[in-house]
Amino acid sequence: MKTKSPPQNPIEPARTPVIRSNSRLEWSLAFGFLVLVYQFFWTYHTWRGKPYTLCSASECIGFAALVGIASSISMGPLYRLLKLPLPVLRLRRPLGVLGAWLTLPHGLISLVFLPKDYPFSFYLKNWSCLLLGILGVFGFIYMAWISRNNSINRLGLVVWQRRLRWASVLLGISVLHFMVLGKISGWVDWAHQLDKVPPGSLLAFGIVGGAYFWRFLDASKRRTWSALLGAALLGAILIGCHPSASNQPAKLRVLCGSSMAEPVQELAKQFNQSHPTNIEFDLGGSETLLPKILAGARADVFVCHDPFEEKIKAAGFHTETVVVGYLEPVLAVRPGNPKGIHSLADLAKPGLKIGIGDPRFSTCGELFVNVLKKKGLHESVLTNVVLQARTHSEVANGLILGPLDAVVVWNFIIGLYPGKLEVVPTGSEYPVTRVTLLGLTGSENPAQRNTFLQWCRGPIVEKIFRRFGYQRETEKGPVPTVPPGSRS
Repeated sequence: MKTKSPPQNPIEPARTPVIRSNSRLEWSLAFGFLVLVYQFFWTYHTWRGKPYTLCSASECIGFAALVGIASSISMGPLYRLLKLPLPVLRLRRPLGVLGAWLTLPHGLISLVFLPKDYPFSFYLKNWSCLLLGILGVFGFIYMAWISRNNSINRLGLVVWQRRLRWASVLLGISVLHFMVLGKISGWVDWAHQLDKVPPGSLLAFGIVGGAYFWRFLDASKRRTWSALLGAALLGAILIGCHPSASNQPAKLRVLCGSSMAEPVQELAKQFNQSHPTNIEFDLGGSETLLPKILAGARADVFVCHDPFEEKIKAAGFHTETVVVGYLEPVLAVRPGNPKGIHSLADLAKPGLKIGIGDPRFSTCGELFVNVLKKKGLHESVLTNVVLQARTHSEVANGLILGPLDAVVVWNFIIGLYPGKLEVVPTGSEYPVTRVTLLGLTGSENPAQRNTFLQWCRGPIVEKIFRRFGYQRETEKGPVPTVPPGSRS
């Protein structure tokens, strides 16, 4: 008597329906959901005050992939624990497959199309980030490939389902990949300030954490956790090998215009309290630092004022901008105004001695001369100009210690000499001159550069610059005084 041979791929009884085929509508709904997730994180950059760049787009694609895969992983446990509706459960495979394929453009954009944001030297220094990213992308592409109908038929349902359990491990590896890029420090900054919307990565990882939570509650999936814990241990080892995890603090090179040196050095001290960083300053006039950047100097941040941002953008060395304050020319005289100067027209009085910044090198001097031309005072006032200097300290000292009767300097100079300079309101309108922190493509540490710039978007940085006097006339209360001992 012949006996039947057992089937090659026996199907175990499952508490969750196995859906092997999906309609075009279901694929379309899953695709539409991921597009909405991408659009949400893209718009979220506006709420966070971050610029739209290809780097931002790549990050949003990565978040959409994480959300799609995490949603797919959650649906089985949710169906078993909370009776998730079957029509929603049918989206599990489309969401997982499409989310997995989204990791590919995210990886390609980061590796191929962002050489200025992430140069090859970055990946050599942050090899663990590269390794985790490659493992995640290739792993998810494999998961998507075996989820085709032909592959499922070839493997059999049992083998296919067992291999898909590794999706949880791959999701953990992908999270570690983002963590190595320094996302946690951004979360810490937000937790300390709590005055702005949370980082987008925190939202994405919250959804991923929810997926793991539901899988943990689902007793039938606990066998996966032994592999997951192994992956977490591997990730901890890799992060431990990451340069940022060593005792050596991260490094940043900041090119800083001399007009902004003091508040920038102050904010660097504040930043170091929460983000130990070796910040190297290269101080000088913005016009002298610009050629270094254009020549390809390795630097992370350029602190300057308008119009240098446009020059950096035009040369292709710009990543993002943070506005931290404003510069404005002010007319200053000796305390008590002994010469009775009350307007720009009074500067034309015979015998006055005036000092200004040299218009050839000084933006402040150039703006002042342009206003004189508009008011028809150019020739009469410039006749009394006896000093055109390249530095504002030289101009101010010409009034405090020298023979000058009036000077035109940047607004912040007044706070540096408390009780020695008196501002004369003139009602003149000058073009807005912003003080900006520019991210540079020549950075050797893009992750730390981005962390620093994101931290500088907080209100504490604006307060520092306002305290040093970097505010427009319409914003001013009393003239700010720099605390003793705060000057370098």
